[in-house]
Amino acid sequence: MSSAGPFLECFTPFDQCLILAGGLGTRLGELTHSCPKPMLEVAGRPFISYLIWQMAGFGFRRFLLLAGHLGRVMKDYFSQAATCDVPENIVVETLVEPEPLGTAGALRAAADRLDDRFLLCNGDSFFQCDISKLTRPFQSPATWGRLALAQGADQGRFGSVLVENSRIVDYREKASGESQRPEFMNMGLYLLSRDILKAIPQGQKSSLETEIFPSLARQGRLEAHVFEPAFFIDIGVPADFARAQTVLPEALSNQGSPVRFS
Repeated sequence: MSSAGPFLECFTPFDQCLILAGGLGTRLGELTHSCPKPMLEVAGRPFISYLIWQMAGFGFRRFLLLAGHLGRVMKDYFSQAATCDVPENIVVETLVEPEPLGTAGALRAAADRLDDRFLLCNGDSFFQCDISKLTRPFQSPATWGRLALAQGADQGRFGSVLVENSRIVDYREKASGESQRPEFMNMGLYLLSRDILKAIPQGQKSSLETEIFPSLARQGRLEAHVFEPAFFIDIGVPADFARAQTVLPEALSNQGSPVRFS
């Protein structure tokens, strides 16, 4: 296998990326009975490997997988450095939660592993974008996170975010249709400060999307970067998992993609 890069100039002053990989994947039925959702094969590769190669192309070198359901499968795969599908000079660690803790609880459980700033992404979705635009310094010392957003029609599935002057003023799991301001879709890709741990209760199940982000939005602690419409896919439902088998490789074959497999 060849090295990950440099595919692009390394824009980030930090190199830690966390991937949320603990979901049960119940909507995929039999597919996830013996395999965690991020490890399902898409065009012959574990889906999560697309994420790792993408982030490596932007300079990220240390990956922490926050695993849950069948986490041992993931841990065993990435412990085989010679055969797992990642670039050279990449460190991948897997932290398996002892019980379901939710997206925020899983992050809180990794407190002793977190850098001052880090990238966090969902392990079941791929968003093709220029990540360097997300990872620039925060505009304010009061900011604890910046979310990648895009305009999209399926806000009911992915949640909606209201933005004013690059600051998130409201975060909803479902689009209400009541606001006169533009609502954007959360793409599941975040630049976070470890200060966010102050908002997450220790040892309890909690959700970034339904509890932590809405609270931080009301406090003015979240920024936004809105991307132009770009390729996005979430493999959480059977139809999109089947579609990913062809559309993801096709999207990555476009000129300028930071994902380059050996």
